[in-house]
Amino acid sequence: MSHNLEGKGRDLLSKLSRTIRSGAETLMQETKELTKVGKLKVEVLSLENERAKKFEEIGRLAHTLYKEGGTIEQLHEHFEAIDEIEAKIDAKNKEIEKAPAEEVQKAESVSTPQDEAVSRMYCTQCGALASEDDKFCSKCGNQLR
Repeated sequence: MSHNLEGKGRDLLSKLSRTIRSGAETLMQETKELTKVGKLKVEVLSLENERAKKFEEIGRLAHTLYKEGGTIEQLHEHFEAIDEIEAKIDAKNKEIEKAPAEEVQKAESVSTPQDEAVSRMYCTQCGALASEDDKFCSKCGNQLR
């Protein structure tokens, strides 16, 4: 009997270990997504600082041109540089906006509609979503009860 309990204990620890490993992998993936968004935000801040410096530079040049009798056409290349920076900022912001939408889309493809499953449970073997009525996991075949 003691041998039987040891075997059940090992099975339980093995299943627990796989479940923890699966949870850790999910957490790592979510962390990667958050890190990606964080990096994009830092890049946006860097571009905004670069744009602010260009505006200051244009201000100094405009004043110098005013004093020397120059024309505004001499500033066009600086205006174009600012336009390029702003295009990069817009692209990064669009990437940031898309990141949460992708996560929602992933979650919707995995989850079941509310009217299909009142109560949810997860397989201890592979972590797949199972309904209350399931006796075996549809993904790996593990007995759920």
